[in-house]
Amino acid sequence: MVFVIPNPFNISKPLFLQADPLHVFKNFKTMSIEYQLIKLPADVVPAYNLPTDVVNFAFVDWMDEFQERECNQLKCAPKLNKSDIRPNHFRKMKVVSATNVINEGTAAGLYQLVIEEELPPEAQTTAWFVKLLVRWFQLMTNRSLQLALSQKHPDKYEEAIGTLQLCCDVCRRMVVGGGGWKSAQTHFIICTESMLGLQDHLLSKEGFEFFRTGNATQDTV
Repeated sequence: MVFVIPNPFNISKPLFLQADPLHVFKNFKTMSIEYQLIKLPADVVPAYNLPTDVVNFAFVDWMDEFQERECNQLKCAPKLNKSDIRPNHFRKMKVVSATNVINEGTAAGLYQLVIEEELPPEAQTTAWFVKLLVRWFQLMTNRSLQLALSQKHPDKYEEAIGTLQLCCDVCRRMVVGGGGWKSAQTHFIICTESMLGLQDHLLSKEGFEFFRTGNATQDTV
């Protein structure tokens, strides 16, 4: 995929074409809820000790209903609600509508309900996938020095780059719904690979000490 082109005014400074991570995240969440089932690459299951290779967002729907029915005060995933799981046209455009569904609370809630035997062990795969998407969102939209990419801290840098590469690999090889490539997968991969190329150029060639990926986004987070 081509995401960098020559700069006609300065050949030493190429132009990177960066898809907005916030829009990509919203579209990816919409795809996940719409199709419900995502089949992960077979080698991911043993690598991360997952009980199944199927991500099932029906568990997220079920958890929301369970909270409404059983949890009057303390909820497993307090941000989760029907208006964000399946938002209307205008609500869908808000980033918070996606982050209220794809967040650490949702993943933790799924894990907890498995421990309490309210959900089957297979729900842990969905929780793992949600956590992976949360980490992707943090790394791709960060505006803080704590999460900024920097080669001055090799361990943290390699973990961050490895996570983004894992996200690309999983997205490229996973099967959504009944099969067939989805446009949201293309957007996700282009966005991530472009950011990987941009950070490498800035840190390795331009001599930047750190890079806050949120500077490449167009909306507020």
